[in-house]
Amino acid sequence: MTTVQDLITMIRNRTDMLDDQFITDTEIIAYINSSAGEMDDLLIQTFDDYKLKTADLTISSGNSAPLPEDYYKVRGVDIIIDSVQPYSIRPFNFTERNRFANTLFRGTTGPFNAKYRVQDGYLFIEPITAASGTYTLWYTPIFTNFTLATDNLPTYMDVQSWSEYITLDCCIKVKIKLELDPQAFMMLKEPMRQRILTMSHGRAQGEGKTVSAVRQETDDMNNWFGVR
Repeated sequence: MTTVQDLITMIRNRTDMLDDQFITDTEIIAYINSSAGEMDDLLIQTFDDYKLKTADLTISSGNSAPLPEDYYKVRGVDIIIDSVQPYSIRPFNFTERNRFANTLFRGTTGPFNAKYRVQDGYLFIEPITAASGTYTLWYTPIFTNFTLATDNLPTYMDVQSWSEYITLDCCIKVKIKLELDPQAFMMLKEPMRQRILTMSHGRAQGEGKTVSAVRQETDDMNNWFGVR
């Protein structure tokens, strides 16, 4: 398993800085965190189920609950009915923020009319009258920075020599700090970026995704079930 120290050594070796402390290990770790965060975004962009986590959120009053501290992107929200049965709920558009608070535009199915929105560090549920309950938030967490040279790269970054992307990007940063030409490393980085984008797309897929009939549901205004 690749450690941060392994990356530091590779970066110093590739930039001829093995015996030069003009750039300290602490500064190189900061470069590594920046580059690893960039790679993390590449992987999430390519396949949005990477690193997927769940967290249970409870709303007992009002219609909002704080998001987890490591929240980055929402993947989906379930309401837990009768303490055991999950039911997927859909997000509401910002322009719909008052639609479900008006009884003239609500059906009679209670929590099945609930919609969610992530905003300003909170999960909001509408309408407020149906918001009480326990929810499962499916989300992508933020990248956690390394702090020690003994820290290990996450497994999803440490496959098929993908850590080379971090090394090359850090070498670019080192060359810029030294006021030297980073062009050689930039030329190597782009093919590595394309390789990761290409190969990471289907890495976690057992089968291809399908189109779900998300429009087959209870109509909020007329209280009927069907495809609309």
